[in-house]
Amino acid sequence: MIGAIVAIGGLIFTGVATYYSAVVARQQLDQVKEDRQEQGRAQASRVTTWADGRGVGTLHIANRSPDPVSDVTLILDVSTNPESWGVKVAMNLWVLPPCSDLTLESKQLYLDGMVDTGLG
Repeated sequence: MIGAIVAIGGLIFTGVATYYSAVVARQQLDQVKEDRQEQGRAQASRVTTWADGRGVGTLHIANRSPDPVSDVTLILDVSTNPESWGVKVAMNLWVLPPCSDLTLESKQLYLDGMVDTGLG
């Protein structure tokens, strides 16, 4: 009789311990996911763009993080004149090396007779 009570108590203790172990493991997994997202946001905040010049402008895309950045998508609004609606053009930059500054001149972004890229 005592053996059965001890066995039942052992089963209950094992069940409770397993449950709390699973809860702790889930919390650790959630923390790891949050840490990865925070690292991604911190790295993304180090990627910047700006334009120089008038007329023939230069677009800069800089990665100031110590790690390469992958799957960067650059969306440009290209128009023939400033008063009209332009065409949105998406460019995929597969990898930006660490501590790099990629420069694109507006003449490099020529698209079907549209010269004004809005960089100037």
